[in-house]
Amino acid sequence: MDTTKVIHQAKLNSWADLIREQQASSMNVTKFCEAHSISKSQFYYWRRRITEQFVESQLPDIIPISPPIPE
Repeated sequence: MDTTKVIHQAKLNSWADLIREQQASSMNVTKFCEAHSISKSQFYYWRRRITEQFVESQLPDIIPISPPIPE
């Protein structure tokens, strides 16, 4: 795994922790972001990236099926 991928994975892990912390707290996203000095756009960006990463890891590889060749 190259350095860029390692750094990206570390960021994903760090943000996943923050997102879990927000979900477990009684604060809404706005208050949580203010308390942690992060922007809401950063929070939502990383939440979307983490969700996409999770979905990709759970889906099996999709094998395209080509239509039958007419005879």
